[in-house]
Amino acid sequence: MKKIFCALLTLSILIGCMSVLTLPVYAAKPKAPLSVTYELKNDTDGFAEGDIVVTVEASETTGKEVLIFWGKNGAKLNGYSYLAKHKITAAETKVSIAPGILIPPGAEQILVYVRNIDGSGITTKPFTVDLPENAATRDFGEAVAEFQVVSDIHVTTETGSRYVNYSKHYQNMLKSVVSKSGDKSLGIIINGDITQNGIPEEYRLMKSLTEEVEGAPDLYLSVGNHDVWGVWRDLMTMEQSDKLFLGFTQLPDGSKPTDTSYDFWLGGYHFIILSTDTFSTLNATFKRSTLNWLDEKLAENYDPTRPSFVFVHQTIRNTVGGSYPEQTDFDTNDRTGVMNWVQLKEVLAKYESAMVFTSHSHWSMYSGTSMFTEEDQPYYFNTAAVAYICDDYNKVTGESKYDESQGYFIYIYDDRTVIRGYDFVKNVWISGAQFAVQYKEYVPPVETTTAATTVAAVETTPAPQTTAAEEKSGCGSSVVMALPFTTLAVTAGACVSVRRRKKK
Repeated sequence: MKKIFCALLTLSILIGCMSVLTLPVYAAKPKAPLSVTYELKNDTDGFAEGDIVVTVEASETTGKEVLIFWGKNGAKLNGYSYLAKHKITAAETKVSIAPGILIPPGAEQILVYVRNIDGSGITTKPFTVDLPENAATRDFGEAVAEFQVVSDIHVTTETGSRYVNYSKHYQNMLKSVVSKSGDKSLGIIINGDITQNGIPEEYRLMKSLTEEVEGAPDLYLSVGNHDVWGVWRDLMTMEQSDKLFLGFTQLPDGSKPTDTSYDFWLGGYHFIILSTDTFSTLNATFKRSTLNWLDEKLAENYDPTRPSFVFVHQTIRNTVGGSYPEQTDFDTNDRTGVMNWVQLKEVLAKYESAMVFTSHSHWSMYSGTSMFTEEDQPYYFNTAAVAYICDDYNKVTGESKYDESQGYFIYIYDDRTVIRGYDFVKNVWISGAQFAVQYKEYVPPVETTTAATTVAAVETTPAPQTTAAEEKSGCGSSVVMALPFTTLAVTAGACVSVRRRKKK
């Protein structure tokens, strides 16, 4: 009797344990697509613009997503991320590839996988679609010049794993640049939010972290909203904040700019850095005198067949990912970008060969919305961020991803500029952020020994409500360099001009 009782007791315990334990449930591996079509808009220009239509069984329309890669010989193209990722909600899913995205050299196919959204399973073999012959972009060869654009490094002395990652990501970015560009880089533009709190300790840490990376290129900085947080925290005035920033940036000749909005010529190309005129913890506002200054700077030696580069930390509304009203938690996007964006775009619209880089939103380059242009208008690019990324795949307003870090490598050629998004954590090119901007016309370089006119000093006439601003040229003695499209006079180092204005 005792044995029977013990046996029943043991059985009841086992049954009870089974009711408490949760056994793992493995999701079924998704089935491969039934069909895939890829209709290119133009199959010989090297661009990927077109529609990819993926058809799956009705049973595969819940909890699944499409992953598309560039391929060669049935395998993923080495060194590249996925081209597109899209949730499946119906038997037929159309994925549109935006204009301007390049088909990488060597790509011969697209490989299409179906994956469970939770990552628990993926099709064993992809559905493969061959690209038309010669569809991939050609290898451009060696660039005339190259530099990098990153933003939002948020270096800080604050503790915590999230903040430690910021410094780690910053140094990892520098090492990637050294590895891929070496001494060919003209420099790295860090487009704002150099620091988390805009305090001296953080600037000093940024300098120290940079010096620890052997061979790191020169840095050229712009002011982000976080860089004036010292004012917000009542630790300093705006004037003191500007002075602190200027003490840690430089011009190509090694001197210091005298204003937070400044420009310089480097490698024969014009770089213009634009910083807000008014204090705000989030947005930027530019005075009329600053917009006039920008107009005059862009007009200097302007040539529609040559690029010039403009850097603004805050987003410019309705351009790239992170700049649209529906993508912000605030009432209007004005609160997180350039307040007088209409007036700024009116100036930029005059210069179609300008390339405008904006930051601030941390918007992921994987979103597929990192470039924007309109006919006869400049090109706008979203720089994402180095410290952490905002991803909109599951939430329209985005989710912070503290283990991700992205930026651009820029390559200038005789007939185009190639802008290449890079994932500094996964160490791959971001397929959906590989762009090329073809110049309007190509005019071969003209060899000459005739002295050219140097960049003249420009006097800015301010609007009535602003203080007088003056232009000073830092060009010094000039030499003549034969450059693509035009012959420019530049200094032995670089031609620099700085707008000086008083801060209120």
